[in-house]
Amino acid sequence: MKIFQELYLNLQNYDQASVVEQLEKHLITGWLRETSREHRVGPNQLSIFRFNCFKRLARDNEDVPSALLWLTETTPTPLFVSNILPDGGKIRELSGDQ
Repeated sequence: MKIFQELYLNLQNYDQASVVEQLEKHLITGWLRETSREHRVGPNQLSIFRFNCFKRLARDNEDVPSALLWLTETTPTPLFVSNILPDGGKIRELSGDQ
């Protein structure tokens, strides 16, 4: 049985925005930042958090669809992986293995 847990990144004295900026600069092939999606979800009246969206592109030799990883800035310092979703509309959710 696989157990999935919440993932928090404790940044200690590092600025969240700077860490996200560095992540974007050092993305490996097959990953990109989806800033257009970020602007659609916040921050707004419903949330004080800032959402960062990274997309993993599907690869021909794998059974894993394109997926969106949402990295949320919380207070005071942790970044939190708030969701990982399939992207593309063919499937509604990722399996545990994916």
